[in-house]
Amino acid sequence: GKVSSGQFLAIMGPSGSGKTSLLNALAGRLEVTKGAELTGEITVNGEDATDFVANHSAYIMQDDALFALSTVFETLMFVAQLRLPKTMPIEDKKARVMEVITELGLITAKDTLVGNQRVRGLSGGERKRLNIGVDMLHNPCLLFCDEPTSGLDSFQALAVMETLAEVAKKGRVVVCSVHQPRSSIYAMLDQVILLSTGTPMYNGRAGDACNAYFAKAGHPVPASFNPADHYMDAISIDYRTLDKTEASSKQVK
Repeated sequence: GKVSSGQFLAIMGPSGSGKTSLLNALAGRLEVTKGAELTGEITVNGEDATDFVANHSAYIMQDDALFALSTVFETLMFVAQLRLPKTMPIEDKKARVMEVITELGLITAKDTLVGNQRVRGLSGGERKRLNIGVDMLHNPCLLFCDEPTSGLDSFQALAVMETLAEVAKKGRVVVCSVHQPRSSIYAMLDQVILLSTGTPMYNGRAGDACNAYFAKAGHPVPASFNPADHYMDAISIDYRTLDKTEASSKQVK
């Protein structure tokens, strides 16, 4: 597959299809167990991507580790002190923190505590965006996000994905795993990889190109139907009975 600067790529598939494993492999974070083998190559502008990914990417995990009693500004300022160059003036670090806060739409929550179950603080969507901001301070070219909408309601999920789409439009590459996005989220995507039981079912442009591929395979998207839901139905294995398993496996193949 291929993704270019300024594009938003989503890895989609049913539970257990290998979305996070593929994301980790692309990010150089996959631990290969004894007896297993990882094959293939990842390149950036035709060169091996190992060093580039290590130095110019960020990986945003599904679960955050934020301190509940710090504000948004304090959290990012603390990270800036740790991750930005020691020679960088404190005022420049503050400016970078404010730039990230503004870019992620957190300006009204700048002085709000992160919070937790006992301490009132950020909403779920704001917390996710802050988690993204922690890894954006060093201005990575490549952003990997594992299930960024997990645990969010539909409105907050949309807000987070809109933020990531805007991040991509500024010349970065954003790659995320996502389970089953609503149609308005799917419409934001430039590229999509669809997985089923670890096997790519589709890898290419989202939108009309993906619709045409499924139509040619005998599974056209019904009118007024969420394309992402249709794709998941088409590539999922139904394990409820042996007959259903055989029928759905045959359809996927």
